[in-house]
Amino acid sequence: MNVSKRIVAGIIVVAAVVASLTMLALPTMGERAIRLIWAKAAPSGNPASTPIVQPAPVSQSVVQPSSIKEPLQESCGCLAPSDAPSEAELTVLRAKVALTKAWLSLEPSNLDAFYALAPDRQLEFVTAYRNNSNLSDAGLVFLKKTILDKRLGVVTRNAIANVLVANFERFPQQQMLFEEMLHDSEESPVWREYALQHFAQTAFSSQSPETICRVLMKVAKSDTSDMAATAMIQLSFLERSGAVELSVDYANELSRRLADPKGSLASKISMIGLIGSRRMDGYADAVRHLALSDQPSLRRVAIATLGLIGDESDSERLKSALTDKDPSVAIAARSAYDHLLTQASAH
Repeated sequence: MNVSKRIVAGIIVVAAVVASLTMLALPTMGERAIRLIWAKAAPSGNPASTPIVQPAPVSQSVVQPSSIKEPLQESCGCLAPSDAPSEAELTVLRAKVALTKAWLSLEPSNLDAFYALAPDRQLEFVTAYRNNSNLSDAGLVFLKKTILDKRLGVVTRNAIANVLVANFERFPQQQMLFEEMLHDSEESPVWREYALQHFAQTAFSSQSPETICRVLMKVAKSDTSDMAATAMIQLSFLERSGAVELSVDYANELSRRLADPKGSLASKISMIGLIGSRRMDGYADAVRHLALSDQPSLRRVAIATLGLIGDESDSERLKSALTDKDPSVAIAARSAYDHLLTQASAH
């Protein structure tokens, strides 16, 4: 009789382990299934035309089969009551089963399983579709909703924004969506800058890029944070790319920002860098003034920029900066001075 009980116990334990291993393999199949939602079905006769990105290994905690015990009745004689699974183990197990069912379902509403993933897995999942301009309708609807979720990390939301921009023709309203987020005071300053940059990028596909230009110019004039400098840089980039034409207001605002004693250090450094990269020699006097700043980082950028937009009158100024007490400024002065001499000899 005792031998029979041991045999039955052995069979039940083996069955439990096999069932557990089968269940643990399901999330991988589920990820493949849900990816069929995100990518449109390939045209008939050419199943390879829509690549399905294979998921990376799931980084969530995994319950080892050996730790899962079937709560059998005591009368079975296989397991003592103390061997029954704890409530914590059962909770993890139930969560895994629920997530697996969600992954395996092709219903768009079950894409909320995305929120059950760890943050790094959420980012990996979205990044796989970063440049996908062939996103399914279900996937696009999901992203429109998800990008507004302030609980998500900034980097993940940025990846979602990249997918939306790649699908601009199917979702041109994203222009208003990004504008709404950049003006939302409840959003973090970092995300508002991300939203501003994505808003600016929609100018390349928008039917009214001048509207985008006006909004960016308004931010540049009225915002007191570093977003003003970001808006100025984006406007310059759009003009250089031929998307918009800037008015005299832009030049006036740039001069005002550089001369503002209360302006942030980061903003001024960004704008001086912009002047240098675009060889905007009309701002040379403003840059010469900032080259005397008591802030080493600002002094360094101004000195470097004078090497690009300055003239022979700046040679002595740059020469004296070679002995600046800050080593980084002295290094920048050496490069700027050599470049200025090279430019002078070329003429």
